[in-house]
Amino acid sequence: MRTRGAWGRARIAGAAVVVLALWASAAPTLIYPLYVSAWHLSTLQTTVVFATYPAAMILALLVLGNLSDITGGRRAMLVGLVLLGLGALALVVATGLGALVAGRALMGLGVGASLGAATVEAGRSPDREGGLAGPGHDGRPGQDGHGGSVVTVASSVGLVTALVLGGAAVQDWPHPRRLPFEVLVAAIVAVLVLVGRLPDDRPAAAPRWRFQPVVVPRPRRSFLAGALAISAAYCVGAVYLGVGAQYARDVVGSTDATVTGLVLAASAVAIGAVAIVARDVNPRSALIGGAVAVVCGQTLMIASGDVRQLWMLVGASAVGGAGYGLLFSAGISAVIAAGPPPHRAAATSTAYLLAYGMQAASALAVGAISTAHTLPTGLAAGSAAVLLIVVVALVLHSTPRGVRAVQTQSDGLPRARA
Repeated sequence: MRTRGAWGRARIAGAAVVVLALWASAAPTLIYPLYVSAWHLSTLQTTVVFATYPAAMILALLVLGNLSDITGGRRAMLVGLVLLGLGALALVVATGLGALVAGRALMGLGVGASLGAATVEAGRSPDREGGLAGPGHDGRPGQDGHGGSVVTVASSVGLVTALVLGGAAVQDWPHPRRLPFEVLVAAIVAVLVLVGRLPDDRPAAAPRWRFQPVVVPRPRRSFLAGALAISAAYCVGAVYLGVGAQYARDVVGSTDATVTGLVLAASAVAIGAVAIVARDVNPRSALIGGAVAVVCGQTLMIASGDVRQLWMLVGASAVGGAGYGLLFSAGISAVIAAGPPPHRAAATSTAYLLAYGMQAASALAVGAISTAHTLPTGLAAGSAAVLLIVVVALVLHSTPRGVRAVQTQSDGLPRARA
């Protein structure tokens, strides 16, 4: 049994890995314009580099998504951190498109191997092991969004770190294509030490490794609604992180990379603030509010390019970030709650599998449309896709469920019972 202190250390370690995952995902955001200038990349090539990360994550989630259920969360996070560090080192020495793709692929594999375990560790506590959406293990209500809030705030910290450091590096640091990733490598080493000091948590009766099945726990509608909410949030992230810096420079006219980094970081600050303030908001209200905020944010972003006003882009970033925070918090809480304890990491990995698949597809679609037409046209198409995903999540969440009680099958997964 873990002591309360051990629970606290595990949550801190899990949150630190989530921070690194989002830091890694956003690390090249402010560097992309430098790659475009140095290597003459098109918008489509830039989004291919961006999409490589979630595509590699999908592979990792399929192959290693249940790694923590077999080896324990500590080992899964260590494996992921090593791969993440190798990817960051590849970007330190990158001299062309091929090295960029290889580095992003390694980073995606690392995050895919560790993120399910890290999310579970960061989002749970001994008082709420029964679930995070609805009454917990101790039977007390009112704890619905706390686990999701921890994970969302950690995500926000990672995004802010990446965007602020990236902007400062491009504007003021020597070797701006290398130094941000060297700092990331140092942070990965520090978290490796932190995770390595955790006690061994390998299950006593661990199953043998096998190709990761898609685990969709019951009630399926709740799980799928949560997974789609995460997917919608990640599609919003694809817009800001994939083409946000290029949009600020080429369409809005921002010439200061530090300012651009701070503008995009406003979305990450809003993500964290919303996760804290709105952690007890009803999931349906969070989904509706998130959809409205995302549409408003994207509309402001397109308008900022039309009138070339940076302050409008700041507003777009903040409003869009608020939408991301609402969607992600509601989604991750529902997903963690739906997963039965023996298979919770696998269920969480399944949700991330769907989310990163949709993020990769949306990034490529926005890049292709932007290259063929204009960046604002690509953004409008991306906004429409996000709205459609949220509508489907709302329909799934709102459909009356005739199933409330669950019983456990012999394989440990819950089975619906009328």
